[in-house]
Amino acid sequence: MSARWKGRVTFLAVGTLAAASLTGAVGTAAFAEDGDAVTPTSGAEFDANARALLALDGVEAVTVDADGNVVVATTEDVGDLPAEAEQFVDEHRNVDVLVLDGPVEALAATDVVGGAGYAALDPQDLDGDAMLCSIGFSGYSPSGAPAVISAGHCAGDGLFSESILTVPAGDDAGGGSTVAGLAPLGTLGFAQYGGPGSTDGTDGDTASTDVSVIDVTNAGLTLRPAVTDWTTVSDLSRSTRPVTAVGRAQLGQPVVKSGRTTGFTSGTALSSGWAEVSGRYVYGFFSAVASDSGDSGGAVLQDGTAIGLVSGGTTAGGQPVMFAADLETALARTGGYTVALDLAAPVLTGPASGTTIVPGAMISGTAPAGTVLSVDSDREAPQTVTVAADGTWSFAAPTTRGPVSYTLVARSGYSASPAVQIAYDVVPATVVTRPGDGERVLTALQRIAGVGVPGETVELSGAVAATLVVADDGTWEHPVDLSYGRYSVTVAQVSGEPSVPMTNTFEVVPVAPAITGLDDGATFPEGAAPTTVSGTGLDGATVEVTVGDRAAVRADVTAGGWALALGDALGAGHHVIAATQTINGAASDATAVGITVTATAAPAVTATDDPLARTGAGTAGLIAAIAAVLLLAGAAATYAARRSAA
Repeated sequence: MSARWKGRVTFLAVGTLAAASLTGAVGTAAFAEDGDAVTPTSGAEFDANARALLALDGVEAVTVDADGNVVVATTEDVGDLPAEAEQFVDEHRNVDVLVLDGPVEALAATDVVGGAGYAALDPQDLDGDAMLCSIGFSGYSPSGAPAVISAGHCAGDGLFSESILTVPAGDDAGGGSTVAGLAPLGTLGFAQYGGPGSTDGTDGDTASTDVSVIDVTNAGLTLRPAVTDWTTVSDLSRSTRPVTAVGRAQLGQPVVKSGRTTGFTSGTALSSGWAEVSGRYVYGFFSAVASDSGDSGGAVLQDGTAIGLVSGGTTAGGQPVMFAADLETALARTGGYTVALDLAAPVLTGPASGTTIVPGAMISGTAPAGTVLSVDSDREAPQTVTVAADGTWSFAAPTTRGPVSYTLVARSGYSASPAVQIAYDVVPATVVTRPGDGERVLTALQRIAGVGVPGETVELSGAVAATLVVADDGTWEHPVDLSYGRYSVTVAQVSGEPSVPMTNTFEVVPVAPAITGLDDGATFPEGAAPTTVSGTGLDGATVEVTVGDRAAVRADVTAGGWALALGDALGAGHHVIAATQTINGAASDATAVGITVTATAAPAVTATDDPLARTGAGTAGLIAAIAAVLLLAGAAATYAARRSAA
């Protein structure tokens, strides 16, 4: 339901329309020299005229411009307006008409973003208590239906099963002080506050969390994979931070949160573990971030990575500290709900779309790490290509000639990127297809292969020397024994009409070295961080180790092992230790472990006895207004739609 329609209901309740109420007469001074009246542009009479006009069909707004003119915004030409409105325009010199293309709609009423406010209530007791909380993230149910993710204690142990979006301008973060309903949101799908079954939970149990999911039942809402920064209160979706991934908090790194009470605040992730939030254990992390009652469930981010849901808060040394439920732990308890992600479109790195390629050529590009690439072709069956950890992907073109086109989409669960269209013309040629140009082959190469014109003779030169006849299916291959190193092989057709020689350059690389005695994800107190790193590798190789942006250190592998000093002591924060090994100029991929060094002095914190959701008798006065909004929004239709969907 639009904001305009709600306003019209209010105005119709003021009183009945009468032509006399739109006269604008203000005594002798109200008449201009040409005999047309001048209607007031402020005060009680202007307000009364505005209310009466807005109650008429086709009138959308009544405002005053910088020149002192009353502007009547309509969706109809003046001649098609009700007689009262047409008469008001005709009889007043200082009235202009603005014809709109459509009704004025509440821009924030249909886009749902993280950090926005909502009220959770008991549908059986609309005059009772309610919870004012914040949306964490847009998401999906296990079946792909729209959902939002928030804090578990906002559901009141299942009591508050209905929810409604609140008007941002009425929320504290929007500068307001009166809660108003904006649009129905949905029904409680799952909630857990504390241990499984919303029990108290236990210290050390990562199943202790604070999460709820709301199944969105309002089909008019659009859920966006973004978090508002509260700078555009009229439409929270206009200024947002995209949610691009889900992960764990990186301690010592910047963190931001968004919620209906304190808006968009920032600080640093301090420490992770368990907290007792109002008597129940929650696994998560502390941050030096401002928060207050009503921010519960709000989004917590590091860059574009969703890491937590606001659970509780207090102060340490007079400074605010916030405890957030770890998002990955929370999602694992929901039975398959996921966060909606803003995925970048795949990027093609080669060959360029629209060019001619040889049969079996490798098509390559990049996409967000952690996604899969959906490849639809007009010639081949759809395929799914795994995107590597470094964000790269590749797949082979058809082995037969002819045009081919592809549609590429990066996907993560039910989240999908914009589609990318590419096309090629596949033509016969003599070329090496395995290994591809620039390819890195692991450990050894025992076969080289390619394509050519059936029955013709091709000659290999460079690192491999051979003369071969192309098979009837247009392919050729030759056994080789190439170990570590960088190689170039050239192929050309030498019978019939000789072809232009084509060269592929590739590497045979060793496996990555192993790092031993240091577990990925390990945590060390400051002063006790490791000062050396060691592992295993290939005899004759040189291992190179980096820690973050420090200069690399190197050691030779002897008797299958290597060891290196890391230099200066590692300070507090997250550190990535990466190792590669090189033989004959060929470098392996990197092996990496991440460790965290915690500061020796952490702020003393005590959990609050009051969760961040605002509840109790203080909200009782709000519920009548919220219930009225539900009725105006057609709650009966919402329930009917829900039963139909079920």
